[in-house]
Amino acid sequence: MLILISSSAQQRYADDIIRALAHPAGTSFQFRYDKKYVDGLLSQRSLAGEPVLICYLSVDAAAKTARLIPCRFATVVKVEIVGSSWIFTLNAGSFVAALDDAAIRAGLQQGERDQIPAFDAQGNGPSGKFALSVGAEFHRNSQYAPGTKAMAAFEATATALSADPRFAPGKGLSFFTVFALNTTDRWWWSRRKGSIEILPADGRYSLWLGWRYWLELYSYSPAGGAPLAYPSKLACESSDPAVRFTASASHTLDSRYDLNRSHFTSTPAQMSVPAGVRISLKIPDQAKPSDVVDRCDITLEARFRGALGWTIARIGFIAVGAAAPAAIAALKADQFTWPLFAMMIVGGAIAAVGTLFPTLKG
Repeated sequence: MLILISSSAQQRYADDIIRALAHPAGTSFQFRYDKKYVDGLLSQRSLAGEPVLICYLSVDAAAKTARLIPCRFATVVKVEIVGSSWIFTLNAGSFVAALDDAAIRAGLQQGERDQIPAFDAQGNGPSGKFALSVGAEFHRNSQYAPGTKAMAAFEATATALSADPRFAPGKGLSFFTVFALNTTDRWWWSRRKGSIEILPADGRYSLWLGWRYWLELYSYSPAGGAPLAYPSKLACESSDPAVRFTASASHTLDSRYDLNRSHFTSTPAQMSVPAGVRISLKIPDQAKPSDVVDRCDITLEARFRGALGWTIARIGFIAVGAAAPAAIAALKADQFTWPLFAMMIVGGAIAAVGTLFPTLKG
């Protein structure tokens, strides 16, 4: 398996850890590395389908120590090498439980441990590899279904990370994860009752245009520190015209833990369209609350399927309905012919297409 490490060297790297925790299982996100931080062995084999353990490197510069905090399991979808950059596209897996720095290092071979970023004898560093291949299979005993155990593991990881200055309570950050995507809409012939959880496939959701959905967002902040005067918000939005949030698109995180729901629907249409939902933390400046910074944003990719089959049937109904009066008149005048009726149907179909596909209008 692979170990992919993020650090506090830049704000973006630390935010990537919150993003990795935020993604629902089965959706895709990216990690990026300069070639010099990648284990040379990775270039010698195909990495698609390889299991991954994502870790955060918590550094104590004064004590010259670097500690791994395991955060999430994932699977490699693909790896792209662009110039000197390695770009890993990952599918989110389960959260990590009962695993810490000591357990990780104990499971590695000596040569593998030596590659993990660390300070040298002179106190320089930490240096090493941030993307490396290891023989251990930490993911084998750590698979959790959605529910109580998964959220317990999520909270334990958030608590471990909060001890690092990058994630201190005073920063306004809150750990969050997309707990579920649900709908109560269904086809009329479906026998299922109540809400239906939608699961992603191939890194994105497959949804239906015109249906109503809601996201369940679980946020958690470990205990410690005084409450902020101006708490952060967890906001959902989309720049795609097909997606429209109907209620509760923004949630004030004024509690250490909460389960919020954001409802959205989509414009009914005939053809399938791709769209995305963006979720981010909006963190106000405590000294100047009007200044708000967007942090730790994730995008859930979706494809909204249209109703092309039903649309074709509607075109047929409209065409026949539009042609019927003229056909009746032709029959009464004893001028009805099948070629003439076909032309009437074609004319009605053209009018129906113009009505049902607004993008064809000028």
